[in-house]
Amino acid sequence: MKRHDRVLADQYGLSIAQAHEQGLRKILLWGVDKYCFPRERDGPQCRAVPESFLPHNVYGKHTQDRNMRYADPRYLNSGTVIGPLGDLRDCVDAALILIEGTWNATFNHRNSDQFYLGKLYARQEVNHTMAITGGSIPNLKGTRKIPQFSEFGTEQTEYHMAVDHELAFTCTQCAKVDWMRNIALDRPEHHSVVKGNKPKKKHPFKPFTIQMPGLVDLQKEQLYE
Repeated sequence: MKRHDRVLADQYGLSIAQAHEQGLRKILLWGVDKYCFPRERDGPQCRAVPESFLPHNVYGKHTQDRNMRYADPRYLNSGTVIGPLGDLRDCVDAALILIEGTWNATFNHRNSDQFYLGKLYARQEVNHTMAITGGSIPNLKGTRKIPQFSEFGTEQTEYHMAVDHELAFTCTQCAKVDWMRNIALDRPEHHSVVKGNKPKKKHPFKPFTIQMPGLVDLQKEQLYE
């Protein structure tokens, strides 16, 4: 989460310590999607969430070429989350209030927790944008929406939510299958060598090594003690 905190602090022109003093920090890490679902074309959860901090060419020369497999991972996926229980409870309670205030029995995805949590994340990020810009929201045009206070039933906008752009915590399969491998970290010093590229791809490929992080190995030992 340090990188998320650094990016947020940089946006406000603060050091990480100064940002933390002002309550600006990322605590809850959610999974990430390359596609906004349930799709609400002009909804803030699909239009107003920030781009990732990944390199602009992270997927090679085809990055951002309108093919979903090369899209920027920026949308909240509610299937996985990690963080302190108290903060998670506050976030879920806020989502429940949002559900109560906006429930529509005819909406096809009315039972999607991701729809409501995505709106909560979008409201948080829109609030950051307005605080940084002095109130303006870039690219707000046409029928694009911003979060409405009346829907949320509370003035609180900050739930310290972040999405896992780097896939450091978890990886969903949606549009990521081409980049996934089965890895056995069973070589000496707990590393694995990825040797093959997907045969249907023509990207330049060079075998590379993946090393198990030391903290993971340590926790594994403690798990079985």
